[in-house]
Amino acid sequence: MMKRFNVYLGAAAGAWMLVILVVTAELAEPFKNLLKGLFGHHWIGKAVIMFLAFAIAGLSMRNKHSVAGVSDSRLAWYGVLASLAAILLFYLAEFF
Repeated sequence: MMKRFNVYLGAAAGAWMLVILVVTAELAEPFKNLLKGLFGHHWIGKAVIMFLAFAIAGLSMRNKHSVAGVSDSRLAWYGVLASLAAILLFYLAEFF
């Protein structure tokens, strides 16, 4: 049966997109200001872009069941947990 959307791989892509956006916005003030200008607040901009990454990845990889031998559900869990750890470690390294 053909799936219409792969939530797991979409979640993994969205999580890693959030890491990229958070680190970029904190290190490059013009990027943060661009997000503020376009969306009213930089976190709203990050949420919109993250949702787009989620939707595009979920639709484009709808028939994938594994990536490099790792199931898509396991990849999603690992991706989300690793992205949270990456953001935490970035803030700890940047501000302490």
